[in-house]
Amino acid sequence: KAPTKMEGKEGEWQIKIVSEPEGDFGEWADLVLETTELALGQAGSEADVMAIFRNNKNIFDRIQKEPGASAYYDTILKRFGEARAKYKEQA
Repeated sequence: KAPTKMEGKEGEWQIKIVSEPEGDFGEWADLVLETTELALGQAGSEADVMAIFRNNKNIFDRIQKEPGASAYYDTILKRFGEARAKYKEQA
């Protein structure tokens, strides 16, 4: 069962995920992935990318702990890696 509401640490780059009570974990994880991609698209530096990860680590850890959800977690890590690489190339 998916959490109906989960938030990262309060402050800049905090992600808040609210899903339907009857939603399944896959739908919830899709919301996390979409929201993460939106946040990464707004990042302006490698520091922003790292802040997004740190401030919302509890959400990503929840996905990592869910049996059968490793593909979601791997995709999230891949997106963060791509975002970091983009800023390293610009440096």
